Amino acid sequence: KIISKQMLEQKLATQKLDIVENLDIVVNAAEQSLNTILNLCPNLKQLNLTNSALQLCDIPAFPKLERLFLKNCQIQSIDGLYNFPNITHLILSDNKISDLSPLLDCSCIQYLDLQNNKIDDVNQLNFITHLPLLQLILIGNQIDYNDLIQQKLNGVDLDRCDYEIEKICEKNEENECLNGQVSIINDEKSIYLIANKDLWGSPYSLLMHKRKLG
Repeated sequence: KIISKQMLEQKLATQKLDIVENLDIVVNAAEQSLNTILNLCPNLKQLNLTNSALQLCDIPAFPKLERLFLKNCQIQSIDGLYNFPNITHLILSDNKISDLSPLLDCSCIQYLDLQNNKIDDVNQLNFITHLPLLQLILIGNQIDYNDLIQQKLNGVDLDRCDYEIEKICEKNEENECLNGQVSIINDEKSIYLIANKDLWGSPYSLLMHKRKLG
């Protein structure tokens, strides 16, 4: 279907499209522009384009977008991520992505799903070490996990290739973290420590420390 005001009003069961925050839709970017969605629904916080035919650069800059679902969209390049500075959840599973360098333009992503892509170089993970990740999914890529052990992502569960961070810390009277630990899904303990509200030893905190020194 061609994206139009009438179609969106019918799909979303409202005429107040400018207050809509969530939208699930399948589109073919070769046949229609997504700018219509931006013009009619400028306040979207979550956009699910799963099973669409598009590239990330086809998606206009939604100023308030926080969650973007692009599963199985035949995406080869993630150039254009700079258009989404507030993204916290990015789902890119079942695509053809091999280059992660555009993720350097992001700083807020906490949940990143890259399973079943074309990532075969462990050095690509250097492009995500600055992110405040709480969960990373890499299942279904051709990464040499022997090399991964040597990388800075010390908290990755190598069996499942994803991880969740659980912060357990002691606090002082000023509610600052004094010490703590991070538990991994498979119950192994990482070398990360929490101090002064930072996750010291993690790639993100190390990067921030380098920036402060610079």
